[in-house]
Amino acid sequence: MKSYSSQTTLIQGGTLVTPEGTLEADLLVQGERIRAIGRGLPAAPDTIVIEADGLLVLPGVIDSHTHIALDTGIYRTPDDWYIGTRAAACGGVTTVVDFATQFPGQTLRQAVEARLEEAQDAVIDYTFHVMVTDLPPGREGELTVLAELGTPSIKLYTTYRPNYYADDATVLRLMETAARLG
Repeated sequence: MKSYSSQTTLIQGGTLVTPEGTLEADLLVQGERIRAIGRGLPAAPDTIVIEADGLLVLPGVIDSHTHIALDTGIYRTPDDWYIGTRAAACGGVTTVVDFATQFPGQTLRQAVEARLEEAQDAVIDYTFHVMVTDLPPGREGELTVLAELGTPSIKLYTTYRPNYYADDATVLRLMETAARLG
């Protein structure tokens, strides 16, 4: 897989969409960072130049709810991380937030590490909401590893029995523990 960490790209002549509105401008990206926005930005000899006349330029679109290579324990979608993130990139998405499902018998660490392994072929940035499905009393301390793993977001289901369901007592224990952990 090609590394884009040092590549320089100049997108010229598009309509740049920002939180403040739209403007006709060039966008200079070095590695994975926007370095300049302006008109008539110069291109170094090794710069990849993309002509975007008449096109919208959407830098940094985040899709905060995806289901790439979804495994419900019963069904699995036919995509994988390469296909799913490539499709996202073609639509202007630079980051996806997917799910790391804790399957029965897994610790939260095992669930996240397994999902990280699956996502190795991603072509854009990603992170996970951790779907907590198996946390009996006394194992709440497992939540401490989530921030360390870069996955501080939790998802709980109060439906989908028996696969994902968290009862009221579990929800309360998780919320109290999350509050203590900040």
